[in-house]
Amino acid sequence: MHVVSSLPTVLLVDRSLDTLEMYAIGLTLAGYRTLTSTDADGGLHELQHANPRAIVTELDLDGPRTGWDLLRAVQQDPATRPVPVILLTGHWEPALADAARHAGFAAALLKPCAPEELKQVIDLLSQTPQ
Repeated sequence: MHVVSSLPTVLLVDRSLDTLEMYAIGLTLAGYRTLTSTDADGGLHELQHANPRAIVTELDLDGPRTGWDLLRAVQQDPATRPVPVILLTGHWEPALADAARHAGFAAALLKPCAPEELKQVIDLLSQTPQ
């Protein structure tokens, strides 16, 4: 039996299981249903079965594909193109912010940020027309 949740969904993609767990717990407590993956291909597979309010990804992922690849795949699919993709990275430099914005990330956050801060960004982006 397949149960469909009425909660808004967020897809989290990060190679760190600890990071996935921390943000999944925080967002679940904030009223979101979370889906997680450690690699881009798993994230794209989850997208086939969900209509997330947002996708949150790190750049360095397990497997051959990166967060950049995930973003491009989301942008190329008309069904997922409107979903905001948020970069959550521990490797920050000013040039990265410019590159992320130019590539199409809806927002970029330095981790570890508080799950509440991530929730606020997701809430803001989901209210903004894409």
